[in-house]
Amino acid sequence: MNYIFFRNKLQDTFIEKWVEYMNRSVEMKEINEKWLPNYYAEDRPISLMGHLDMEKNAGFKDIDIIWKYYGFAVCKAEKL
Repeated sequence: MNYIFFRNKLQDTFIEKWVEYMNRSVEMKEINEKWLPNYYAEDRPISLMGHLDMEKNAGFKDIDIIWKYYGFAVCKAEKL
């Protein structure tokens, strides 16, 4: 699996929901001119399963997902 960049219809849905959330307090012009270009230039999302695989391959144990909402998640893992 390519962990460098993950983009598909699901990721596009995550972006749409993020834009909807930001648009509650930020004008669309700012979102389109500042936030989205920065996101595409700096972020390299991977699937949640890809992220969990990387944690496992790095030696983490007892990996769990505490919370998930669209493209955001909180994971717990231990490395002894």
